[in-house]
Amino acid sequence: LLDRMAVDHEARIALDDGLVKPFTALTVAGDTIGCLGREVKLSGEGFPAGIRSFFSPEVTGLRSTATEVLASPIAFVVEPAAGSALRFKGTGPRILKRAEGAVAWESGGRAGDWTLSLKARMELDGFLDFEAVLSPAAAADVKDIRLEIPVSLGVAKYMMGMGAKGGLRPDAFEWRWDETRNQDSIWVGDVQAGLQVAF
Repeated sequence: LLDRMAVDHEARIALDDGLVKPFTALTVAGDTIGCLGREVKLSGEGFPAGIRSFFSPEVTGLRSTATEVLASPIAFVVEPAAGSALRFKGTGPRILKRAEGAVAWESGGRAGDWTLSLKARMELDGFLDFEAVLSPAAAADVKDIRLEIPVSLGVAKYMMGMGAKGGLRPDAFEWRWDETRNQDSIWVGDVQAGLQVAF
């Protein structure tokens, strides 16, 4: 019976928002969420304004100085067919849930006649999940709607994904969505810091 209980416990690990070793509990200080070796500062729109990694060149340790992953905050941008690009000004974030293994929040913003509503969650391993809803006040012609993720040049040494083989990051790269191929994510980074994005 004890062996069965141990197996059942192991099978349920990570199904809730409890702590899973060797990870440490998430921390929340104002608009900054911390996890093992990393911290994420949130913007008013609820996206990361900064992502810092404290992993050292030695695989086993942490350091006191941080490597900043982002060159500037992640931003949702609407570019109308006529006129300049619109950037959202946020109202949050507002923490909805705080547990050892997960933190959830919501936020939103306005840009011209557009409204952005965001729900997000960070887990103890650094995984971030975002659900964004973009709404115009009326029908509108747009040239582009995009999510800008400006990775710091010092971090963006290697790249892999979206059809590109792993290796040194090219100077320029273009990708178009193809639903017949599983190419919906990309990783950009270096040994101590990086960022993987899946759409």
